[in-house]
Amino acid sequence: MEGWQFAAELSQLRIVGRVDLPTLSSTYASMNQAVNSTAGGEAAAFASPGGGTAASYAVWASLRDELQNILGKTANNFLDAGVVMEHIVEAYTATDEGARTSLESAWANGQTPGLQEAEEKFSYSAPPPVVLKDTDA
Repeated sequence: MEGWQFAAELSQLRIVGRVDLPTLSSTYASMNQAVNSTAGGEAAAFASPGGGTAASYAVWASLRDELQNILGKTANNFLDAGVVMEHIVEAYTATDEGARTSLESAWANGQTPGLQEAEEKFSYSAPPPVVLKDTDA
């Protein structure tokens, strides 16, 4: 495959790297933030009637922190995978002049060819920052 046909496949890789994976990252980063925000009400939620903190707090906090880290690391991994996809496109366009020219033409003037309906509705903004709890790994 070469020329415009190859550029069409590269365009799909670019969409995955620029739209799909950042969207997934943003979703997981938002969930990471939501889980992180549950820490604010812990004092009241785990207060024992006689004072102090309920024993169940330690189990809850550990579970919450683990889920928060999983969501955050997944968000970061999706962003990293998007960067890799962009590098793949760049590597191929550097070696195939026809594909590069065709890809640049298809993406000229802010156009994004071949988007699916869900991708067309995506309005890109940087994902929220990920909050990771201290871990040994």
